[in-house]
Amino acid sequence: HESRFVMFLDIAGSTAIAEKLGDIKFHAFLNDFFCDISAIIINNNGEIYKYVGDEVIITWKENKGIKGQSPLAMFFEIVAAITARSNYYTHSYGCIPEFRAGLHFGSIVAGEMGLHKQEIAFTGDVMNTASRIQSECRPIGERFLVSSAALEKLCPDSSQSTFCSIISKGFTSLRGKKDEIEIHAVHTL
Repeated sequence: HESRFVMFLDIAGSTAIAEKLGDIKFHAFLNDFFCDISAIIINNNGEIYKYVGDEVIITWKENKGIKGQSPLAMFFEIVAAITARSNYYTHSYGCIPEFRAGLHFGSIVAGEMGLHKQEIAFTGDVMNTASRIQSECRPIGERFLVSSAALEKLCPDSSQSTFCSIISKGFTSLRGKKDEIEIHAVHTL
């Protein structure tokens, strides 16, 4: 068991983009996006856990996530980096990657999985909840949603940050979850 922040960051509208670009060019589009954001993730103390299709799963050990509100800072640095590369994406692919993220905090289990293709896998409710939080972005029209559990760790004093505004979106029931959780939208100042 260890406590971690978990973020699911997903490209919006990827099915339509894939249909428009075709398989090979869509792969290049995803690869460009993931390459553009990798250093930003690492520079903000994050660890790239896994790429799943058009999604990247990022985690932070508790102390590294709290330091400088790393998950919040990272998201907005990615926004700035992709905006700065918008001409490249428009010229190369005819579209700029838009993305949404969900962040949660709690206890995970890390352990080896598999026999022939072994990997260290993170399991636990935090993984599922972070994914479900991210999937709430689209229906409520937000780019970045954060659970109260994550927010209490990142902004213990006032639920505010020096570089972003945090707006409660109330309690919601996430698919497959018994109890409702409070989620918050995070916007740049």
